[in-house]
Amino acid sequence: MTALAAFAALAAAPPPPLASRPAEKDCAWRLLSSPELGLEVPVQRCDFGFRVIDFGAGKTSLYQSMADTGKKEDVFPVVSMFEKKADEGPDEAIRRVAFKKLSRYQRKHCVVVAKHVPHLGLSKSAFTISPDEEYAAKAAAKAGTDVPPPPCGDLGESADSLTYFEFHALENPRRFAFVWAGQDTPLFDETRLKFLP
Repeated sequence: MTALAAFAALAAAPPPPLASRPAEKDCAWRLLSSPELGLEVPVQRCDFGFRVIDFGAGKTSLYQSMADTGKKEDVFPVVSMFEKKADEGPDEAIRRVAFKKLSRYQRKHCVVVAKHVPHLGLSKSAFTISPDEEYAAKAAAKAGTDVPPPPCGDLGESADSLTYFEFHALENPRRFAFVWAGQDTPLFDETRLKFLP
């Protein structure tokens, strides 16, 4: 195949899909890009008639909004972006942003650990904040048969939803994100977060 023919074949190929999975019923993907937030990610806008779900970008977070017909809009963050200092490793950066809100006991018994997130690949990494063995047992005993609140605070691991910190060393070594992927498949594409320069 000549170079010209190869170029023509490449040009004729369909563009890669915007997202890693089909949109949910009554939803459509769009690319949300916010230089101010430093994040680009495919998100879905869903119109269920009685409820509209969409996404927006603030100064520090990607947020999901939900508005029922005739009711006030409910907004909550799903990806929060943070700045990492030049001399910090992931453990230190996470401790700086998350541990200041914890009690003395929590700071002593919560640890930053690597988390396996299959879609991240080799150039990206994930971490979570977990209770040590003593604190995990204490939190479980206190909760009994109920779902316990996150023992290491709102930025720590949760028993009923997927949460983690994400680092993209090659895309932007200065930024990192806290991702709240929820209980079910999220309406943003957590596999295609891109940290902007």
